[in-house]
Amino acid sequence: MTIVFFIILSLLLVINLQIVKDFFHPTAIFKLIWLFSTFILLLYEDRWGLSLSLQTVCIFFIGFICFDLGFLVFFIICKSKKKLPKVFPQINLSLKNNRVVLLLCITVCISIYLIYDITKLVGGVTGLLNQDFLINYRETMYNGTGEVNNQRFLFRMLEVIGIATFIFFIRETHKTWKRKALYSSIIFLVISVQLISSGRMRLLAIIVQMVFIYLMNGRKFGRFTNFKSQQKYLKRIGIVFFIFIAFFYLYGKYAVNKIEDDPLNNLAIYTSSGLPAFNMTWKMNSNTSDYFGETVLGPFYNILTQAFGMHFGSNSLLELPQAFVHGGNDFSTNVYTLYNALIVDFGVGFVPFGMCLIGFLLAFLKRKSELEKVTSFWTAIYGVFMYALFISFFKDNFFANSTFTYITIFLFFLIFKTRIINSSSTKIVNSSKEKEVNIP
Repeated sequence: MTIVFFIILSLLLVINLQIVKDFFHPTAIFKLIWLFSTFILLLYEDRWGLSLSLQTVCIFFIGFICFDLGFLVFFIICKSKKKLPKVFPQINLSLKNNRVVLLLCITVCISIYLIYDITKLVGGVTGLLNQDFLINYRETMYNGTGEVNNQRFLFRMLEVIGIATFIFFIRETHKTWKRKALYSSIIFLVISVQLISSGRMRLLAIIVQMVFIYLMNGRKFGRFTNFKSQQKYLKRIGIVFFIFIAFFYLYGKYAVNKIEDDPLNNLAIYTSSGLPAFNMTWKMNSNTSDYFGETVLGPFYNILTQAFGMHFGSNSLLELPQAFVHGGNDFSTNVYTLYNALIVDFGVGFVPFGMCLIGFLLAFLKRKSELEKVTSFWTAIYGVFMYALFISFFKDNFFANSTFTYITIFLFFLIFKTRIINSSSTKIVNSSKEKEVNIP
């Protein structure tokens, strides 16, 4: 059934592109990334001795259809509302110098404290310099004890600062070399410290968010609006992801010792193992939550646990590793796609509602991002959830571990919706008369 799933999904993608005329539309991205994952599975299913059943394929297709339906419902609701302008006035938004310095100081302080805290956890400077440091620290991060909750929160803070700095960078059209150096330093420091966590997926998260934020920012000024310009952007993205895959392999092999002697098989497992793993486990995982809405309502339970001492399951804010499943010829994985999170709490019957809700949410965020005259809060949030959609073939980032998602939203709110950081003066630079305005 894998080949059938691949063919039908290909047809759905072609139809989708004819309707939306946009390679980067969420409904197209959802199908495109799953099509790629299914293609890799086709190449390796004989080696692994795994495939997709008819029931699994039906669950997947119901999800795709309901995701599109969620988009359609939002489109119908908003059809009569405010129309989007074809091109926004181009605004040169210049963050005040003291705010840029403040961002840099916050980034440096968090980085220093984070490294100091990690040093205490691994037994001092000698533990930090040990060649097995990343392996040992990774084991500590996922042992379920909650020892690294604060560190994980600080890593996420740095990620938010890095993304926010990228937004400030691209929307400021007239930058001095000093300003470019400051912005670049912040982003470089954020990425460098992220590597300490040994989490390559968080580095991927930063890249994907930047890709969609840059896209949405460009579209405000008439770029990336047709297939021809989108294809050029796709080629550039392809180069970036090729470099990331090379880094993914080298870092995994030599830093965290997670890749063996068959790199192609390991990359195939990362890109497609969630599909057959879900096929193997969905029946036994369905309706297995320890308490009502354990996954979907996770943030609410975490608040009760952290604020009021009411314990529900693990006391960790982290997403704990799932059990591994195994196949033939070195197939082993513990990721089960987005769909696993949908069925754990309420069973397969929740898939249509859950996927429709996700589609509606992304349609809402896309609309809010498009209505922003200046790339800001809503575009940042759109980037967060587009990464969750991008990684849906691998695991769930919408519900599981969503406490950190809400923390991310709150941090973006502080940065973009208050004057703590986002205090600036701007000039409209593409009108006949330059007009200076203030944007809080």
